[in-house]
Amino acid sequence: MKRYLLFVLAALTAGFAQANLVGLESEVYAESPYGTVYRVYATFDSPTDELVAVYALETSPMELSVTTSFYQDAVGGVLGSTIN
Repeated sequence: MKRYLLFVLAALTAGFAQANLVGLESEVYAESPYGTVYRVYATFDSPTDELVAVYALETSPMELSVTTSFYQDAVGGVLGSTIN
């Protein structure tokens, strides 16, 4: 009986940990002669869902590309709030 309850609890916990990604949205945040800054947002079914991490594996790499080039400031931060 304990194993059955543990299995049910684990299944319920895993079910609550899932979020349905609906899509990605972007907007132009700023433009200058040096380029354009975009903000990209992940949209979900529930307003309480949140994106905690973005990562890839060696066996399943992630690619992000642009038609020009990226710029990353040397004093940049992990979060926008640490820069401004």
